[in-house]
Amino acid sequence: MENNISIPKEYNYDALTLHGNTYHISSTGIHPGSKKHQNIIKELIVESRNSTDYDVTKLYQDLDRAKKEIQEESSDEESEEENVEYFDLKRKWNAGPQIKQYEYNNRIYQSTMKAKVLWFELFVDLIYAGAMRKVGTLLDFDLISFGMYVLVIIPFIFHWEEFVHLNNWVYQKGVLRKVFNALVLGVVILMTVCVKYAFDPDPDVNTSGIFLGCHIISILMIELYILYAMCNSVPYRTTEMLYSPIIRGIQAVFYLSVNVFKPGYDGGITNQIIIWACGMLFEFLSRLGLDYWRSKYSKIHPVTNIRHYHERIGGFVVLIFGELILSLLTDFSKQHSYKFFVYVFIFFLIAMNIFFLYFRLETSQFFVHALENDSKFWKVLWKFSHIPFYVALVAFAGCIETFLEIFEEDTVIQDLYTYNATLVGHNIEHTLNYSIVSNSTAASVTRGLQVTYCGSFAIIYFLLGIMALAHQEIVREDKKPLIRKTFRITHRGILAAAWVGACFIQDQHKEGWMYAGLVSSTFSIIFEELGRHSYSSKVRVVNKSTSALFPIKSRDSLKEQVVIEGVAPVTMIVKTSD
Repeated sequence: MENNISIPKEYNYDALTLHGNTYHISSTGIHPGSKKHQNIIKELIVESRNSTDYDVTKLYQDLDRAKKEIQEESSDEESEEENVEYFDLKRKWNAGPQIKQYEYNNRIYQSTMKAKVLWFELFVDLIYAGAMRKVGTLLDFDLISFGMYVLVIIPFIFHWEEFVHLNNWVYQKGVLRKVFNALVLGVVILMTVCVKYAFDPDPDVNTSGIFLGCHIISILMIELYILYAMCNSVPYRTTEMLYSPIIRGIQAVFYLSVNVFKPGYDGGITNQIIIWACGMLFEFLSRLGLDYWRSKYSKIHPVTNIRHYHERIGGFVVLIFGELILSLLTDFSKQHSYKFFVYVFIFFLIAMNIFFLYFRLETSQFFVHALENDSKFWKVLWKFSHIPFYVALVAFAGCIETFLEIFEEDTVIQDLYTYNATLVGHNIEHTLNYSIVSNSTAASVTRGLQVTYCGSFAIIYFLLGIMALAHQEIVREDKKPLIRKTFRITHRGILAAAWVGACFIQDQHKEGWMYAGLVSSTFSIIFEELGRHSYSSKVRVVNKSTSALFPIKSRDSLKEQVVIEGVAPVTMIVKTSD
């Protein structure tokens, strides 16, 4: 049963539609009436939903009764308040955080305001990218150093994810939010300055306890702030809201226990590293489990706006690629050979090719993006595959910087040899040649640098293949797979396997590894173009999904969006019965 009912203009609503036993009211804008008027209208709507046999005539009577009550009690007060502006110190300090979108009982309530990336969010991304750059400069190319590098950089990635969710879920104006942001970002700066001595064996110097304490306490602050926003703006209460802060509290106890094992004693640093690694694994699994539990079983939880989330990830990836460019900005003097310019330009081409490989897929055809996929598995895989992707990119930037330092030393040595040999003559040539060989060997590519360079390439290509696989399948009208996606996955997988094999080749030829990176990245771009133009026929999307990161159903199974008025305008998307 569906009836379209016209409501008089004085009720400030355009239409009321009856679907079965549920009344849906739509509005053109913010209700100009008092807060009490809005609450009465909302109560009437709830009563009409719960009624099994609701008379339309009775609905009009209830609306008339509500209108008369408002007119009798506050008609004079409303007319005076409309044209009066005053300074509200309490609201200026704390306007009250609002949840932008949340799910409750298979309904998604979403703010009508347009979600967009703010300039402040870009500033936040810059802080985290700078912190990761600091971690990358401390990378020594051996197994133990790389393991410590991973342990230090991943907490920054987790912390950034938490701050992204805060800005994606919660909206607030006021001084209190600015103070809160300053505290959280100040903690990130404190974590950054504690990076260098996080694994120092001297107990008087070691900063691992401060680093982990700042990390987990600030994340717990963010979780409690989100809980405060939920309690402030969501009219429903449930113990499920407490699960995430409780898990973070348990994690805090686990992380802070690293201070029990003091460095300087037998097994002190080893025990700290084990606890640190187990804590990171627990944090990763808890994030993965919370995301799945929220989407599958939770009655009420915030919902991620995927367009905003995708833009934040894209902006952050651009800043991480900026670290590759920073690694190219070395110092050149006339003592260097002009061949050094060629080396810098080749590494620049490699960085640019990888950049294009990532954004060729991520910025085009968003309707087939992994975040728009109905499958929760591919969404989660795409999201968490960025963690090792960031780690590999920062490590690759460190490799480029070290390669250029080696090339810089070699070009200076060769120029000095040529100059001195010309002045002094042939007699000193043998002595100078011995010095050149010794210095070149000292500046050669170490085994750790080679493995890190090749391994970073392998991880980057492998994860680019995973991201391509996570996107929705595009098919032609005859239902055959489009060759473009097959091209992407195949060539990225082949190159990843080739670079894994290169890790086992013992070769200290510096230019060879540089040229191999240029050839493989250029080959990827060419292969992408071949796959891109393989078919020009029309394509269609197999699946469509809602705007939530973990949708309830596809968009086709959701009713028309309905605007209801409250403290803040929200959109309610109602799930139909199966």
